[in-house]
Amino acid sequence: MTRTCIILLAFLLLGCGTARAEGGRPGFENCLTCHAEIKRLVGAKAGHSPFREFRCGSCHTPHASREKGLLKDEVADLCRDCHRDLKADMGPDRTHRPFAEGRCLSCHSPHAAENPKLLVKRGGDLCFGCHSKDQGGFAASTQHRPAREGRCLSCHRPHGSEHDALAAKDRAELCVSCHPASGAGAAKGHQGMSVAGSDCMSCHSPHGSDRDGLVKKNLHPPFAKKSCSGCHQGGGREGARSRGAEACLSCHQAVAQEFKAVNSHVGGGAYCVSCHSPHASDQEHQMRAGQQRVCRGCHQDAGRDGQDAGKTVRHPLVAKGQCSGCHEPHGSNSRHMLASDEIRACTGCHKRHAAFTHPVGERAQDPRSKRDVTCITCHDPMGAGNEYALRFDRRKTLCVQCHKGY
Repeated sequence: MTRTCIILLAFLLLGCGTARAEGGRPGFENCLTCHAEIKRLVGAKAGHSPFREFRCGSCHTPHASREKGLLKDEVADLCRDCHRDLKADMGPDRTHRPFAEGRCLSCHSPHAAENPKLLVKRGGDLCFGCHSKDQGGFAASTQHRPAREGRCLSCHRPHGSEHDALAAKDRAELCVSCHPASGAGAAKGHQGMSVAGSDCMSCHSPHGSDRDGLVKKNLHPPFAKKSCSGCHQGGGREGARSRGAEACLSCHQAVAQEFKAVNSHVGGGAYCVSCHSPHASDQEHQMRAGQQRVCRGCHQDAGRDGQDAGKTVRHPLVAKGQCSGCHEPHGSNSRHMLASDEIRACTGCHKRHAAFTHPVGERAQDPRSKRDVTCITCHDPMGAGNEYALRFDRRKTLCVQCHKGY
């Protein structure tokens, strides 16, 4: 090899080494050559660590992938490989749905953003992309300051929480973080009663209200008349508790009759105020929250059924969270607290199936359970992965559950 060739080769090696050392990101320039839209994000205020450190290969494969964007794995699994501290198993009412479903990119940018935490929008602008301002008090004449200013994370957690509604703290602790429950101001606003340890949201809306003091719109008549002694006889809250259901049923006598049904919703730890607010509510019938949330507070199995991703065919009332469309809330003489027997409960809406040809009722017996065949023998009322919410595939698997000879 001639001396000229040796010098030229050394020059080339030195040049390559210098370029590699100065750039510190071999191959990154090649990515930006084609992905000009990504190149514009280099100067953004917030950057994802792999993007800032030019480690494109942490998330993408350079050659081929089954995933969109040449990702190495599904988005949720890819994110959780690094963000292992984020839990996704808090339960259906305690996990933010986009997070539970692995839709991380609904809220975060994968490369860089002008907002903290790589958020695609800032504050309330991001949350109201899914959560309507027309519900929950956000359009009320008086709004809670954090809600008005879009500071949702002052009270809520973005991924999951140990408390309902993704609350940052227990309901009794959350409000007193800013609004002290003791002192002259608190006593004056509550008829001189101590509210320490109370659930503030049993009377006040956390987002907004058309009433003074953010009091909820529907008031229990004694509460509206400031007639506390009608329920609280001798000893404030403890006085009401000592009277038990009598405190409510002395006025609501029709409900007292409903509780005498074969299957009653009273007892076993259930109490009137487990479902109803004794003071104020934004819901019908003084419900503490929407039916779905109230019912799932105890019936967690139904909550899991309602959120099961495998149940692609859902009953419309289940999807809307209208449990009382099929079930009696206080008491029923039918199984499962249904408003009527299992057949009539279904055929009341599904009228063309009332004369269905498959034997049902007492003249047909399910050989597995030895019970009469009803609609829910074949259909799952909470939803299923088969058409018509069938428990099994209707082409054969469903039928051979009972008809073993085929």
